[in-house]
Amino acid sequence: MRFPSFVRAIQGPAAVVAAGVILLSHAAQAAPKSGPMETFRDWVIGCDNVRTCTAASLIPEGDTLFDRAVTVYLRREGDARATPSILLRFADEAATSVDLWVDGTTIATAPAKDGTATIAAEKTAMVMRALARGSRLEIRAGHKVIGTASLTGSSAALRFMDVQQGRAGTVTALVAKGELWATAVKTPPRLPVVRYLAPPQGDSTSATLWREERTRALALSGCAAEQTPGSEAAIHPLSKSQQLVLIPCGAGAYNFNSVPLIATGNPGRRSFTLPRFDSRPGWGGEAGTPPMLVNASWDAKTGQLMSYAKGRGLGDCGSSQSYVWDGSTFRLIEMRMMNQCRGAWDWIPLWRARPVEMMK
Repeated sequence: MRFPSFVRAIQGPAAVVAAGVILLSHAAQAAPKSGPMETFRDWVIGCDNVRTCTAASLIPEGDTLFDRAVTVYLRREGDARATPSILLRFADEAATSVDLWVDGTTIATAPAKDGTATIAAEKTAMVMRALARGSRLEIRAGHKVIGTASLTGSSAALRFMDVQQGRAGTVTALVAKGELWATAVKTPPRLPVVRYLAPPQGDSTSATLWREERTRALALSGCAAEQTPGSEAAIHPLSKSQQLVLIPCGAGAYNFNSVPLIATGNPGRRSFTLPRFDSRPGWGGEAGTPPMLVNASWDAKTGQLMSYAKGRGLGDCGSSQSYVWDGSTFRLIEMRMMNQCRGAWDWIPLWRARPVEMMK
């Protein structure tokens, strides 16, 4: 299937990852500003705008045994006394208990359910140290090894976390420890508040575009050439006078594109404009090109518009954004990213905000 010209240039197995990198480079020039993301050998780490950081293990380059891989997620909030957490994901969903072995030595046991295990809070510090110092993690159920993870780069990733959270040189650091008290760690910023309009429920607005409306909407979106016999715009009420119109605009094997428009007026005579975003979604939306959402979805209950662009069919890399509507602009409330297609399915948050409904 065909893509709009400004999207075709970056299509490919790593298209969404490339798009996500572009997104981060532009975010530095405008609010909201996403947090940093770095890769250290077989580990990736990212931090959000309130200094909550998440590190994840990656499948080593060239390794294709996904069913034997364990993904380790190390997360810590930015507060001086925040306790880190450790989550493990693996393929064996039948395991009810797992043992963690680092370089041939058992270090902890954790209950497991549905292919996940969480390390108890009182054990996290000890397990963190072992992971930072080791080279290989094994997860065993009884005498059976059900998965492994490389620890190459884990120490550097945790040191990066210490630096980003201002813990380096303090007793609260995970790797970059020092003698400074916890009071030396600065209080992280609060979650920004984003006010939004709750969409009307049970609205009876026409769910289809009339012929003349469709012609105008396609001309504005630039998606006329991408239409197929089954193409149909999706229409969602945003307010009493505004509707979100999602125009289909090309698709690939695992990404389906749409251009959002704002419609006003009565059915049959609606006018259309391109919406504003305070942080560019998916692809496009720059130099006069329409914004492009990927695998877009609308949640009428929460009033959230989501774009979820996969870097490949497995879904272990890509970028996602969630927005709410304030009457004139779609405001970002969450951005997640995974810029490495190496088995980490839980994408890392790089921006978060707290949506608060406007008073009616």
